[in-house]
Amino acid sequence: MNTYSTNYYVGRFTSEDNKLFIFMNKYYPYVTTADSYEFGNISFVENSDIKSCIDSLEYRFVDSIDAEYNIYKYLEVEQLNSLMTYEQISNLHEDEQNQMKYWKPQTIKEIIFNNWD
Repeated sequence: MNTYSTNYYVGRFTSEDNKLFIFMNKYYPYVTTADSYEFGNISFVENSDIKSCIDSLEYRFVDSIDAEYNIYKYLEVEQLNSLMTYEQISNLHEDEQNQMKYWKPQTIKEIIFNNWD
C-alpha cells in the first residue's frame, strides 16, 4: 500500500490503442495530461482536445468567487518544464514556500504536481 500523498488528482482513460492520464492540482486551477504515469513518474504530453475543452469551458475552481484566476487552465509541457520565478514563488502559501525550501523543486511541474505534500 502506498503511504505517500500527492497534491493532485489523476484520472486514467484507456482505449485499445492509447492511455491518457489527466492531472488536476488539488489546490489551484491547473490541469494537464500525460501518456504514462507510475506514482512519482509522470510523462507529460500535450493533448490539444483536452486543452481546447478546458480553455473553452471556463470552469471555475471556486464557484463562489468570480475571479479570473479561478478559471481552470491547461498547462502545456513547455510551461511545466519552465523554472519558477521569484514572483510565482512569492504568490504561494507560506506552507508551500517552506516545503520548497526542504524539497528544492526547480520547475513548475515539480511544484504543481508533486508527491511530497
